[in-house]
Amino acid sequence: MLSKCSTLVNSGRSPDLISILVGVNDTWHEFIHQNGVEPDRYKKIYRLLLSYTRECLPDVQLVLCEPFVAECGVGTKAWLAEIQQRQQIVKELAQDFDAYFVPFQTALDKVIQMGEPEYWLSEGVPPTLVGHQVLAECWIENVER
Repeated sequence: MLSKCSTLVNSGRSPDLISILVGVNDTWHEFIHQNGVEPDRYKKIYRLLLSYTRECLPDVQLVLCEPFVAECGVGTKAWLAEIQQRQQIVKELAQDFDAYFVPFQTALDKVIQMGEPEYWLSEGVPPTLVGHQVLAECWIENVER
C-alpha cells in the first residue's frame, strides 16, 4: 500500500519551495458574511497543513507570508485586532517550522505613510499594482538573503 505522500514525493516533481499567504479572507469572511475561520481554528489548521507538508516533503523550504490589512474600505479597526492575532500565529509557525517569515504588514505600513492606503490596497485588502510591487520586493528581500 502506498503512503499518503508517495505519489507526490515519487513523482519527481517535488517543489523546492512553497510560499503560503493565508488568513486575510478568514477575517474578511467573518466580518462580512459571518462564515470565516476564527484565529484558534486558523492556527490549528495551518499547523496541520505545515506538518503534513513537512511529512511529505521534508526538504522543502517553507515561506510563510504575513496576512495584512489597511484601515480603509472594508478594513476596519476591528479587523486590525484579528489580523494582528493571525500575524502572530504566522510568525510563531514560521519559527516552529524553520520557515522564512515575510513581514508584509510591516512593508505595507511603511509605504502607507507616504499616501492614501487605497493607493496600495484597494478596499483595505486586495493589493493594487503598486501594492503588489511592494509585496514582491518584501518577499524577495526576506527570502533571498
